[in-house]
Amino acid sequence: MSAAHPPEPEQTGGGTTPTRRPLYILAVIVLAALAGGAWYFLGKGRPVSDEDAVAIFTDLHAGIYDAFSRDSESAIYDVLAESVDGAILDRIYQEVYSGLVDRQQGGAISRIAWVQITHADVTEASAEAFMVDCTWLVSSEVSHAGHSHMRLNEYRGIYRVRSIDGTWKIVDDRILSEKRLSGPDTAAPEQEP
Repeated sequence: MSAAHPPEPEQTGGGTTPTRRPLYILAVIVLAALAGGAWYFLGKGRPVSDEDAVAIFTDLHAGIYDAFSRDSESAIYDVLAESVDGAILDRIYQEVYSGLVDRQQGGAISRIAWVQITHADVTEASAEAFMVDCTWLVSSEVSHAGHSHMRLNEYRGIYRVRSIDGTWKIVDDRILSEKRLSGPDTAAPEQEP
């Protein structure tokens, strides 16, 4: 019985070159590529952080109210479409518009003075979507019957935000409460440092 011996190196041009070296290099390259791809895809699958979700939502929410500072309906829709998915665009337009026109006071028109989110809590988050439960204040100047006055309303709602073709958009909302706050103080609350 003879002992097994490793294969002899191939003879090439006067020197010896091991036949397994190119396979070893190829295996290292393939493993490095697989590890890099796994790192990329696993990193992509991480949920949005609460801090990032609130920042994204705050910008989208501000865009809703900013749209109503435009002069024409088409301009309002164009700006709304930057923050809101087309499937709910008309509904949000109608809801915000009806909040700005008080039919009980003879069609009084409100002009938004400022909007501030006072509380935002991320309730769900994935890499592609998140939900925010938030409370916000809307101060507006109401004009009717030849005079104007300031009004302050507080709202609470839940919003779903989704990445659509790489762009974050509000895709659903549910207003949980709306109340007119008493008192004449309609100055914007101080921003936290």
